[in-house]
Amino acid sequence: MDGFTIAWLIGGIFVFMAIPITLWEIVQHLINYTKPKLQKHIIRVLWMVPVYALNAVSMCYVCMSHGQRGGNFGAVFLHQVRERL
Repeated sequence: MDGFTIAWLIGGIFVFMAIPITLWEIVQHLINYTKPKLQKHIIRVLWMVPVYALNAVSMCYVCMSHGQRGGNFGAVFLHQVRERL
């Protein structure tokens, strides 16, 4: 196994740990929605975790699977998708 594959696996582990924790926090804020002015901004910030985490792992996957040849197109495409969210 090369270094890039190990990095991708470690990153994937942390992503799949961070997403359920973040979704749990978002659900808890929605269930206990007592301060809407504050909690709407907290929920916005919490949504950044799954978006950027999935973007990072998918970017690593695209670069790993396509190598140098297709990595640039995949990186540009995923960057545009992330910015639209």
